[in-house]
Amino acid sequence: MGSRSRHLGAAVLCLAGLLAPAVADEAAERALGTLWTLHQRETTNGNHQAVIAACAEWERAQAGNPFLPVSRGLAGWHMLKLGATGDASRTFATLAQPAAEGGVPGAARTMAWRWLTRLDREQVRAALREFYIHNVRYPDAIEELQKAKGGPLVRVTDRWGKPWRYRLAKFKRLQKMRDQRYDLESAMLVGCSDVNQALAAPYAGGIGLVPLEIAKGGDGKPAVVFQAGGQANKKAVLTEGTDYEGISLVYVGASLIILSDGDAWQVLPKPGS
Repeated sequence: MGSRSRHLGAAVLCLAGLLAPAVADEAAERALGTLWTLHQRETTNGNHQAVIAACAEWERAQAGNPFLPVSRGLAGWHMLKLGATGDASRTFATLAQPAAEGGVPGAARTMAWRWLTRLDREQVRAALREFYIHNVRYPDAIEELQKAKGGPLVRVTDRWGKPWRYRLAKFKRLQKMRDQRYDLESAMLVGCSDVNQALAAPYAGGIGLVPLEIAKGGDGKPAVVFQAGGQANKKAVLTEGTDYEGISLVYVGASLIILSDGDAWQVLPKPGS
């Protein structure tokens, strides 16, 4: 194993199960705010290793912090940017708790399933390439990969348990050559199934909500009024656990709020804090 791999391995976050959600205090929020600021700075600098190391150190220093899933989500994304897919897969696997519902843990589970599904898809694609080498064609169905002698075992579903959308594709001009190309996507992610395309997007670049003020929601919970889509006259009002065009408000605290678009976190100051 090379020194780079050893260094990455040392930074991988522990694989123990996450603690049950706890009520965050202002100290926990400040700690997350510091980590988030470092993530933003080092992402701009392209220094992904620094964020991975900072997340690992943050977890050691912040035992019991309810924002641990945010740290792990950040670390996993930076590992993917470095090409450390094994480390990223193990990190996201710690967030893929089936029992996690709502709030930060629930959003972290969705995030883990999305990235793990993309990594699984890469394994299926590798198995398809191997099948093609031996058969000079692609299979009619994914299940054929499981029957191929000596073929690698691959998931036949995405992380939501839904079968892959796999079909043979024709060339535009050579219509009879139907087993030389294929389309493969997750039924849940559809056009967002490719890991490299997802990583090419800026982190949280699709979260275009700017918090303006805090109001009182209909259920008594604080509601956050956002400017939406960069348009001054377009507003969105969210309470914790609701979403707007695929962007979820997962936490409203004393000094910060947390949003997620399924692939990334966005940590912002709470208006008026």
